[in-house]
Amino acid sequence: MRSAASRRGVGAGRTHVERDRDGDRRRVRAIVEHRTFQGFIIGLIVVNAIMIGLETYPGFHGPVMRTLDQIVLAIFAIEVALRIFAHGW
Repeated sequence: MRSAASRRGVGAGRTHVERDRDGDRRRVRAIVEHRTFQGFIIGLIVVNAIMIGLETYPGFHGPVMRTLDQIVLAIFAIEVALRIFAHGW
């Protein structure tokens, strides 16, 4: 007897790679939609806003600020990539 999923055609004609990718998408979606992850990103946005404000003052244009800015930018880029993967393009 066929399962309910196979009667509905769910997964029909799909390879194990496609099914694994869907599972990966669900896991990544669970991560990016988790409150902790979202809170971290919101906190990072606040930190980045403070950094931008500090850069308007003389003396805050050193290599430390540049490095921190690059780290924040990298985290934002990773976040966007994860969200695109999780929710599709």
